[in-house]
Amino acid sequence: MNYDEYAALEGVNWSRLKLARKSLLHFRDEPKRPDTASLGMLRAVHALVLEPEHFAEDFTVYDGRRDKRTAKYQAFLETVGSRTVLSTKEHAEASRISQAVAAYKPAADLLSMDGACAEVPLHWTDRATGLTCKGRTDLVITDGKRATVIDLKTCRTIDGRGLASDAARMGYHGQLAHYAAGVESCMGVEVVAWALLCVEGTAPHDVGLYYLDDEAKRAGSALRNDLLAQVADAQREDHYPGQCMDPGMLTLPAWAVDAAHDFDDTFTGGGSDA
Repeated sequence: MNYDEYAALEGVNWSRLKLARKSLLHFRDEPKRPDTASLGMLRAVHALVLEPEHFAEDFTVYDGRRDKRTAKYQAFLETVGSRTVLSTKEHAEASRISQAVAAYKPAADLLSMDGACAEVPLHWTDRATGLTCKGRTDLVITDGKRATVIDLKTCRTIDGRGLASDAARMGYHGQLAHYAAGVESCMGVEVVAWALLCVEGTAPHDVGLYYLDDEAKRAGSALRNDLLAQVADAQREDHYPGQCMDPGMLTLPAWAVDAAHDFDDTFTGGGSDA
């Protein structure tokens, strides 16, 4: 199943479910993500790392300015079909990132293991809520009974402390919980380990592999289950509240209040004997 076929499946994926962290209104009226150059490059990184043999089926490279107003680029687009067009700069950057991952021995070992399956499409019914779910996990390694679920991330930093903060803010633990539930439901195996394979998006593209501890896994499962329960309740009641249902009081941060006091003292002569 290619990406377009997966995308056409009905079901709640993590990209949409995590919007409920903001509000159920955001979940219901999911904003359409523009197909930006950066998004295309990130997808290219995944393809080059996980399924390099299929890269040419989903991507092509244009050596020149991608200006739809020019006859040259319009003619090129007519040959592209459904493939994503990368600039030579984007392709070179995606290649550098994928090469950094390939040169990282723990990653190379995982990708070459028996039972390693890349870009696995998942489609299942959540037993607790009855919601139809879907996911496309980057890498599953299984012996037919137990499995490890791995997600490839292009990150700001692979420093453990910084990455942990980013992972919590971005909900990576909830995403892995979603994939783990899908793998167990669709493949009939027990997921015993969740991992993040992280590569820094800027040079030198440092790489790290981190397994989530039991506490992080419990937090991820709790986050996912809570969001699914909220969505199921909202669908049943046809009520999708936003972030601010009642009037609130807005308090400025301390630094802004202090700056205002300094500004006031400057122009009123406060604190001066002049």
